[in-house]
Amino acid sequence: MGSLNKKQIMIIIVVGVIFVAVIGMYLYNVYGQNQTEEMANFYEEEEEKEVVAKEEENKKIVVHIVGEVNEPGIVEIEEGSRIADVVEEAGGITSQADVNKINLAYVVEDGQKIIIPNQEEVENNSGFSYISSASGNYIEDSMLSNKGEDRVNINQATQTQLEELPGIGPSTALKIVEYRKENGDFKEVEEIKNVNGIGEAKYEKIKDCICVK
Repeated sequence: MGSLNKKQIMIIIVVGVIFVAVIGMYLYNVYGQNQTEEMANFYEEEEEKEVVAKEEENKKIVVHIVGEVNEPGIVEIEEGSRIADVVEEAGGITSQADVNKINLAYVVEDGQKIIIPNQEEVENNSGFSYISSASGNYIEDSMLSNKGEDRVNINQATQTQLEELPGIGPSTALKIVEYRKENGDFKEVEEIKNVNGIGEAKYEKIKDCICVK
């Protein structure tokens, strides 16, 4: 075979370049594009994680605070906040407030109602609970200074305070107050079953939360 002339050499070079380019494009399409998609997916997942983390970090809850605070009402606050934080958001306590029965370090939950009492309320209702849940009224022992010892005095509790008892709504609380007015003070705890609407099942729920004095 004779030596290649310049034209043949150029053709071989061009074909070689085209071949290399085709192989390169094929390899990019097979591997490079997959890597690009993987990187895109990776960054997208990381961004989603950051968004979720930020949302969780800034998650808000809503609680209702009333009583002896300067700005009572609905308060929106970060999840994990304590009663002290809610009080601060409500403008702080008034000069009449008595927080000796309140555990200011208590971590609040969404939908709870917090009552900041005054001295007279504390003296007249030594066993009254000052927090309720969103799902229903109940006595929260951890709110009281003497856990397990304080109970609601059904001879002195107001209608609003009686509503804080488990399963006692406004209608039943009003009946308790009216019964007390018509019949005088309760002589014993069991007498509350004489109130229309309080049967054995409801009595079992509240018997450990009430007392007579």
